[in-house]
Amino acid sequence: MDDFEKLVSECQRHGINRNIENSAWNHALILFKYMIKEAVEKNKSIRLVSGGLKSTFYDKLYDEVSVFLTQIKEKRISVEVIVLKDKEVVGKNNFISFIENGGGSIKYIPDGVKEYDGSHFILIGNDCYRIEVDHEKTKAIANFSNVKIGDMLFMIFSELDKIAVAA
Repeated sequence: MDDFEKLVSECQRHGINRNIENSAWNHALILFKYMIKEAVEKNKSIRLVSGGLKSTFYDKLYDEVSVFLTQIKEKRISVEVIVLKDKEVVGKNNFISFIENGGGSIKYIPDGVKEYDGSHFILIGNDCYRIEVDHEKTKAIANFSNVKIGDMLFMIFSELDKIAVAA
């Protein structure tokens, strides 16, 4: 376990309100893994806003968290995903298959609908999140215990949910 993963593990385990800056693909993967672990251990909902659920990331994530995904189904933890593209332009991957096969719900923003120009994010419960501040550079800020930002992300998710359509 490297220093970054030790920090993330510590923050997750103790619910520490600390911003964790990250800008590497593997750091995003570590954060997602610990956030999904947080959801399973504390029965928290998972909300995800993604630009396209790219296979390069989400297939690797699926492999890393498959044990947790089984527990999500068993515990009936709510998983809601909004993809900021029309379904026809999004490919398939193991994570999407998990969602579509009873692991949660997935909605898409259809072409021609008001475009969301905000950040991609994952929100666990109402206090644990990773929000991209620069998608192209994979720059993001994560936190395991910040209700103020979590509530803001929940409101954004709710607004997107109103215009998204089920698969």
